[in-house]
Amino acid sequence: TGNVTIGGNLTIGDEAADNLVIAAGIGSSLIPSQDSIFDLGSSTASWKSLFIDEIFVDSIEINTNYIRVVDSNADLELRASGTGNIYVPSNNVVIDNNLTVNGTTNLAIVNISGDLSHVGNYTQTGDTSITGSVNITQQLTVGAAAQFEDIKIDGNVLRTTLSNSNLELIAN
Repeated sequence: TGNVTIGGNLTIGDEAADNLVIAAGIGSSLIPSQDSIFDLGSSTASWKSLFIDEIFVDSIEINTNYIRVVDSNADLELRASGTGNIYVPSNNVVIDNNLTVNGTTNLAIVNISGDLSHVGNYTQTGDTSITGSVNITQQLTVGAAAQFEDIKIDGNVLRTTLSNSNLELIAN
């Protein structure tokens, strides 16, 4: 019993088969003597679980319920390996800033509040509902019939969808 203070360098064990068992709590920080030199575990001897409040890995911070980049104006990338995908299984993703999508993206239910800017081709399969205005500044090509309230355009035919109603063409 009592306290022991040892100064200088200390080596415990002389081969990998030796074990160091610490029954007491650690009352200080564990800081390596050199930066980015030593490992904690290995590819064949890993630690089972890590219980911590926050972690910093290079310029990434993981703290409670968020992951962020600590470098100013840096991007955070999520990448799958090979042909793998990144899944968000709960289907309740909220993006309250800009979202840029490059490549092909399959989306189920999407609610957009605010502006949507689209550059390139757009293929829609299924129904689309739009509340508000749509501004088209170039050509609109529709490969099937299109309906605007009570007016339907199908091929070269323009007609009303209500029985016994008139179709009026009025010039300004």
